[in-house]
Amino acid sequence: MANSAGKVPACRRSPAAVTLTPAGADQLAARTRAHETRLDAALASLDEPDRARAALPALFHLAAFLEDADG
Repeated sequence: MANSAGKVPACRRSPAAVTLTPAGADQLAARTRAHETRLDAALASLDEPDRARAALPALFHLAAFLEDADG
């Protein structure tokens, strides 16, 4: 039962498993390809120095994550 704010209390929540239908999987794949295409076009619009400048923070983040994961 929802409370006055429309939220279900934590004690009443239960996990649910969902499965994509074949049509849903196709739609998800199409959306993923569309996002990848848009990102590829955006990255291609940057010149090489801009790409390097944009990539450095992500590379530092990945390196920190891997360092933390290795303990």
